[in-house]
Amino acid sequence: MSTVHTNTTHTCSYLCHYTQALLAYADQHKEFADWLLAHIPDYTTAGAQTEDYQTVVPSLIPQSDEAAQRRTQWLLNEVALAPQAEREHVYATLAKWSHARPYEKPKAVVLGITIGVLPVGLFGEVKRKHEPMAVIVRRDLRERIGAPAFLRDITKLTTGVVELGLHQADGHTARLEPELGDWLFGEKTITLYTAPHSSLKKIEQQLAGLRAPHAVSRTEQGTVEAIAMTPAFYAGDLDVAETLEQIVLGE
Repeated sequence: MSTVHTNTTHTCSYLCHYTQALLAYADQHKEFADWLLAHIPDYTTAGAQTEDYQTVVPSLIPQSDEAAQRRTQWLLNEVALAPQAEREHVYATLAKWSHARPYEKPKAVVLGITIGVLPVGLFGEVKRKHEPMAVIVRRDLRERIGAPAFLRDITKLTTGVVELGLHQADGHTARLEPELGDWLFGEKTITLYTAPHSSLKKIEQQLAGLRAPHAVSRTEQGTVEAIAMTPAFYAGDLDVAETLEQIVLGE
C-alpha cells in the first residue's frame, strides 16, 4: 500500500490530518473557532515543523460544531498519548493556527489529561450523533449484495474496522474516535455504496496513507472487492464521491 505524501518532508499522521480537518472547519465557522481558541492550551512549540492545512482531507472535515467539539475532545486526549514527534507536530499546528487568528486569543484552559476522559464540565454536555459506517462494494459485484455469504463478508469488514480502531487505541474502547465509538455501542448502521474498481483502489490508497481505521476484502488474486471505513469519514466528501452509488437492500 502506498503512502500519501504532503508538501513537506514530514509524514502527516492520522492525528495530524485530523487536526488539519478540525482547523479547516474552524476557519469556516467562527463560533467553533472561538470555542476552540478558548479550549486548547497555549502551546509553545518553537522550531517544530508544521504543514499548511490546505492539504486537509475533505472527507475528514466535521459536519457540525457538535461533531467538531467531540473530535477536539478526542484529539487532545489522543495526542497527549502519542509519540513525542507526533505530539509536538500536532501541538505546533494548533499553535501556528491560534497565533494567526485575527483577534485576541481568549485565556487558555489548562487541561488535566487522562486516558480517554477530559475534565467534567470543560466542554459541557455533548450529545452523541450516530454516523453510519460506509461499506463500498465493487460495482460488478452488486448482484451478490443481499446474499447471506456476502452479508457475512460485510460483517467481517465492519468488525475489521473496529478491530483496527481498538488496536490503535491500545484496546481501550473509551479511546475510540467519537464516531467509531458511537457506532460500536449504537445501532451499527451501515450505508452501502457501489463504485468502480478504480475508485476502490484510490479509496484504499488514501485510507492506508492516512492510517485511518478501515478494512478491505480481496479476491485470492488480491483484487479489491469491498472496503469499509471508519464513520469519521464522510463518503460524500471522498475524492471519488461522484463515482459512488448508494444502494438499499431490497431494491
